[in-house]
Amino acid sequence: MSCCGGVTEPAPQNRVYVWHSADDGASWSRRSLLVPDDGRAVYQTEMSVIGGEVRVYVTFHDGKFCAHEHAVYVSRDSGYSWERGESLPLDGFYFVRGLYREGETHFLPYQRYAVSAELSAQLSAQGKYLWDGGLDEVGSGVLISRDGGKSYERCRTEARLPLKDAAGRLKFVWSEPTVARLPEGRLIM
Repeated sequence: MSCCGGVTEPAPQNRVYVWHSADDGASWSRRSLLVPDDGRAVYQTEMSVIGGEVRVYVTFHDGKFCAHEHAVYVSRDSGYSWERGESLPLDGFYFVRGLYREGETHFLPYQRYAVSAELSAQLSAQGKYLWDGGLDEVGSGVLISRDGGKSYERCRTEARLPLKDAAGRLKFVWSEPTVARLPEGRLIM
């Protein structure tokens, strides 16, 4: 699986393709789109295998991170067919990253920009980028599942990072958080 298309990120030409190999990568199938092309940019921000399911977390947008939509696609046949899965309990514009598992407990970190759907659509109609919407900070947090990834709940707190420097200039931040367990047992993000 790979994100391809266009020469920049973000770009409306960004797509997610799937390839298969039956010989440990010596040869590959022809590429196929994960989801049909509808003119929007498509990003895969995480892929995980849980039991017999492949889950792909996808973000759609207008090429400037506005007019966004999020989806989870699930395959039960090694990525040959896909269906839309359950939505995640997040709002705003977000990316999920790096699933961390300990048995039935799963931690799915995310970065989130608290922008309403209305503001996102307005910015898109004006041809602007998401960061032109007056955002002041980005949140980094964790979704937690205690049932092996069947359902997730949002952790109560988010780390908040400013999007402006001391002079008030925008410095858009991609936090791309991950979760790990330290040798003494604590989790960090």
